Amino acid sequence: MSRFVVLLFVTLAVLYTAAYAKKLVCDMPNEEYHCGSACQTTCATLGQPCPIKNIRCNDACYCKSGYARNRRGICIPVQNCSKRRHAVPLLRLDSILY
Repeated sequence: MSRFVVLLFVTLAVLYTAAYAKKLVCDMPNEEYHCGSACQTTCATLGQPCPIKNIRCNDACYCKSGYARNRRGICIPVQNCSKRRHAVPLLRLDSILY
């Protein structure tokens, strides 16, 4: 009897969650909903692998192919990303005071 009650409760909980779960709406330009990586494609990280390994995919709004998020979180064409994203500041040894 108790197994039946537990099974009934779990079934009702799953059905309620599925019926009333809020659907994620991607309403920003150049975004689409899909199940993807933990890392968003951003201008700052273009070409870098995601350091996070997922057990399952993440439900989220991602930039469409050919787009990346800028600093404000807006998906823009990757060719519009700043060219400075790969620039690494160099330490000049002659500027160090001993």
